[in-house]
Amino acid sequence: MDRRGWRYLLVKIVASKVLTKKAFSASLLASVKHLFGHIGLAEVSPQVVSYDQERSTALVKCSREGVQKLRATLALITEIENSQAAAFVLRASGTIRGLRQSHGSSVFPNSDRAEA
Repeated sequence: MDRRGWRYLLVKIVASKVLTKKAFSASLLASVKHLFGHIGLAEVSPQVVSYDQERSTALVKCSREGVQKLRATLALITEIENSQAAAFVLRASGTIRGLRQSHGSSVFPNSDRAEA
């Protein structure tokens, strides 16, 4: 059985109000489901691993096969919790370590997996 490949995306969220990890995660899941349905949601398997409210950045994990669909979904986000918002992919990597090396370890202060 093949091991599932994961990709990690560093996402910058620009919003008119401060967002929580829960709000961003719910909006992300709803957007993927709206665009690609239940099967697409299962294929992409998006998960918000870490969210920094101060910097408005998120570390999002998805399946290797779903990266392009996730990028499309993030580009089409215009509203989160009834306020205008936009999400931009700053960088993508196959490992959290790769993202940490390019953007510094302070980007993911709440990530348990970032220490590995």
